[in-house]
Amino acid sequence: MIDLRVGKMTTVIPEGSSPSAILLGMKWDPITKRLLGVLGQQGDIELHQVDPSTGKWSRTMLAGFDAVVGNDGSVSAFDAKSGTLYVLMTKDNPGGSQELHLVSVYVRQGAIGIPAPVLATVGLGVTLQLTFRPTTK
Repeated sequence: MIDLRVGKMTTVIPEGSSPSAILLGMKWDPITKRLLGVLGQQGDIELHQVDPSTGKWSRTMLAGFDAVVGNDGSVSAFDAKSGTLYVLMTKDNPGGSQELHLVSVYVRQGAIGIPAPVLATVGLGVTLQLTFRPTTK
């Protein structure tokens, strides 16, 4: 981590020392003070989190989908107030195509929200961008 106030690296948290110590498309949760992201590896989809103050990693299995898409989950948006991470995931169809879903991951509960709307039935090579813009009053 780099402290932008002084322009100096303050902490290094090693990644890849275990299957849970990998983070892609990271988002910051100001409530839990953790970095988080969703990762698909070896047929499983997991929510990964790391506490930068301790370097402690955690992971939670997320069931119901076959793959994380959107550049391995980096195309995502996080609503810090509700603790909801929005990610693109797919479900495989018997004919070989995939259903693309916008999935709500309730980070603080470690669960997928229901329902997850189908955005499209797709093949390979789909690129989408997802942006969360909270309303202000």
